[in-house]
Amino acid sequence: MAAMKGFNYIRKRMYTTESYGLLQNYIKQKIRHLVALLGWGVGDNYGTLGSKGNLQQRFLRTLTLKTLCENGDEEAVSQAVTLFDNWLNKDEEIPADLKSFVYFVGVMKGDSEVWDTVWRRQEVSSHADDAHTLRQALAASQYPWVLWRFMEWSLDSTKVRMQYGPSNIGSVGKTHFGQALAFDFIVEKWDVIRER
Repeated sequence: MAAMKGFNYIRKRMYTTESYGLLQNYIKQKIRHLVALLGWGVGDNYGTLGSKGNLQQRFLRTLTLKTLCENGDEEAVSQAVTLFDNWLNKDEEIPADLKSFVYFVGVMKGDSEVWDTVWRRQEVSSHADDAHTLRQALAASQYPWVLWRFMEWSLDSTKVRMQYGPSNIGSVGKTHFGQALAFDFIVEKWDVIRER
């Protein structure tokens, strides 16, 4: 577990270097075998452990799958998108420990219509934790205009509660794709942000 966290730290630092692809491949090669052992914890897919596993195993499962998705593993991303689509279209539950990265991957791989649907879901969510997780996932969009709109809505108290605005903008800034966009947004809207 500590190694995966360390890899993620190094991966974030190397994101703009020419060696980034090599690092991603190395990380995937080193941890892909864990999926066969741990499974996805959904349906009958519990891996060779044969059960949902104890807390440490569930944590390792989540960290492994999240790391694979963050590093572009096609199988892991495909499975996460399938879970997301089933949740979005069929209201199938996603295990609580997988929700955050499955939502994130689903929004990242989805189009603006998917984003709008997730936005509506977080608006009507009766669970504050789930709504927060969905708002964080909304920052994963790959469309600059969608992210800009999200940040603008975050400053509009008729659309987003005032206390959520800064964390929404921060969530955009934490993504590789949204980092520069969030900076530009803050510079452009500094007077509005400062007044809030």
